[in-house]
Amino acid sequence: MVNRAARISEHANRGQIMCSADVMREIHARVLNDGPPTPYSEYQPSQAIEAIRQIGISHFSVGEVDLEGLELPEMVSVIYPAALAHRHAIQDYLAAPSDWTSSRVQFNVTQIRQLGMVCLRLEALASSRNFRENFERIHAAAAAHADQYEEETQLCLYGDPNALVPALNDNSSDREMSVALDALSGRIENATSKLKEMSRNSSL
Repeated sequence: MVNRAARISEHANRGQIMCSADVMREIHARVLNDGPPTPYSEYQPSQAIEAIRQIGISHFSVGEVDLEGLELPEMVSVIYPAALAHRHAIQDYLAAPSDWTSSRVQFNVTQIRQLGMVCLRLEALASSRNFRENFERIHAAAAAHADQYEEETQLCLYGDPNALVPALNDNSSDREMSVALDALSGRIENATSKLKEMSRNSSL
């Protein structure tokens, strides 16, 4: 059983959780409540089931795969937390043949850089600050009195966007832009989750 689970995990890409048909049957029975119970359903801990429901699950069928050391192929699926389900489309894009990806809508470097700025601002807000580029710090220091400048620096996070977001240029490949987009989407998801938590705590 351990060997089977290890072989299935070997087929997962970064950020993926891959599971067998048996595990999916249990998920349908106890988590999603859209499948018949299995002989093991009554033994699943309720706290774990409830925690998984709160996170949410998105699942995608991968199909049959041959597992090293096992005679029969295994029907496997990949699952994500519901908030990260969009990563499956990105993984499909990265794994696609070149003739398929060439027909896809091309990413725009400028747009990804703009998304990077949105990401930095959200991350700063999640730490109760505003993001400012380094050159804005120089202007602020020149325009403000010492007391005002010190107060403003406590409310702002200064940095160089080029050093804080994935580096891209006009010669970057589609794959490099896809990886950058994946990284930014994960960071944005983390920042927005923190902001939601802060909002809930402030309303208590």
